Amino acid sequence: MKHYDKHFPRRNFFPLLFWLCLTLLPIAATILFSSQDAQVSGSLSMKVLNWLLSRFPRLVALGSAAQLHRLLRKLAHFSLYFILGCGLRGLLSYQRRVPVIPAVIVAGAAYAATDEFHQRFTAGRYGSPLDVAIDTCGVIAGCTLVSILFLLTRKRRSAIRKAFWLSVTLLVTLAIILSSSLNAARVGTLSLRGFQWLLTRFPSLSPLLDGRNYAQILRFALYFLLGCGLRGLFSCQWRVPAVPATLVVGAAYAALDEFRQRTAQGRYASVTDVLTDMFGVALGCALISALFALFPRRS
Repeated sequence: MKHYDKHFPRRNFFPLLFWLCLTLLPIAATILFSSQDAQVSGSLSMKVLNWLLSRFPRLVALGSAAQLHRLLRKLAHFSLYFILGCGLRGLLSYQRRVPVIPAVIVAGAAYAATDEFHQRFTAGRYGSPLDVAIDTCGVIAGCTLVSILFLLTRKRRSAIRKAFWLSVTLLVTLAIILSSSLNAARVGTLSLRGFQWLLTRFPSLSPLLDGRNYAQILRFALYFLLGCGLRGLFSCQWRVPAVPATLVVGAAYAALDEFRQRTAQGRYASVTDVLTDMFGVALGCALISALFALFPRRS
């Protein structure tokens, strides 16, 4: 059976980068959160809880504020180590010296213990064996998920490729949905703050961005990333041509997103925005197609 799209990256750079990021990001997050004293950490988790309660009022029925706050912190523990378990399972699959699954569980549990020990040196914080157990359960759950994914697809490279492009596509889609759900004033404020931060880090971009509509630039960037993700995702199958499918799905989603914006305060649907979004999708698709052409899959 012939593939419509035979262009895949030659080397394992993208998969290895994906698993490495999935490992390092939760490690960096746990170090950052464990370095915060009790007051700062509690304030941050309480802000997150208040935001969730404002969006989902029915959560109040689950218990008191103190109980929900404790549950949220335990879920945060589990989620970070779940991601760490996924990353370690994929990363350690590149070696054959030690059994992968036991190594993931031992490494995850050891890191959880050292993280709890690290908290003892932070003001108002303490180590908890219960948190170590929760963290280890998160590592086991993440390791199990990736192991099942590898078994279902039978080929590790195919699983890694699909997981990478699916993650990119879903994350960008969630970002687009979130930005479209905000009112016009909120979108303008957030995009302005983001570009002001960017200009403070890279002043050389100032001549290119001054006087521009920051919200439209941000939207274009999101659809550019969506085009990249869709192009990579469709290249993992052979039932439909990848490039036309990417363009059609991107254009349809852009039109649907514009129609949905009419429900947000101060927002409206615009044909110009749809065309801009489609151009972003096409540009992202072209970039990934060029990379696949430069680094074709080895036979």
